[in-house]
Amino acid sequence: MIIGIASRCLIENQTKKIFVNEDYIKFVKRYNLIPLIIPFNDIDEKILSLCDCFLIPGGNDIDAKYYHRKNHPDSILVDPLVDQLDFKILDYAVKNKRPVLGICRGLQVINVYFGGSLVQHIKSKIHENALNHHLKINDSSYFKNLFSKPYIINSFHHQKIDKLGNNLIVEGTCKMAIELITHRSLPIIACQYHLEKIDDNNTDQVMKYFLKSILF
Repeated sequence: MIIGIASRCLIENQTKKIFVNEDYIKFVKRYNLIPLIIPFNDIDEKILSLCDCFLIPGGNDIDAKYYHRKNHPDSILVDPLVDQLDFKILDYAVKNKRPVLGICRGLQVINVYFGGSLVQHIKSKIHENALNHHLKINDSSYFKNLFSKPYIINSFHHQKIDKLGNNLIVEGTCKMAIELITHRSLPIIACQYHLEKIDDNNTDQVMKYFLKSILF
């Protein structure tokens, strides 16, 4: 099965580069998925049609115009074409009911796509970066009896969900941040934490949920 991975933008020495972090490539291969990098500078629906599912990975911040706000001074904006790619993938996936996995920025894009908004900057003392955190699974969550305890996750984000998007379900939280969501009726799951950096039973359970949605 082919998983389309949204590319990201990096400018070095006045040269724009299209890339995907190697961690994502290694991660999807771990689950026997074949990665296909989708370039943001030429969005071709023929490429999207080759994909059985999609990964919207981490990256810099989404332009706040998508949720009708001005950008925070601490926002790190990406190339607008990257925003357009992520939303184009979601348009295609929703229309064709293709599964989507969102990681970090990917969760934020999914939330905004479905009408939600973001807190644009979190003070580090409230939600420290790169430290281990405990994920609290909601009692009504599908994952409640599947995850091993404690579920230790990482944190590399300075934005988080504010208003939850339409038909999205909160599965898990950590220190007032929504960390794990699914869609009520579509095959979409997303993590605010960097799932690709964790190798444990709980990550396997998230991926089983995702892989099952590809097969059915």
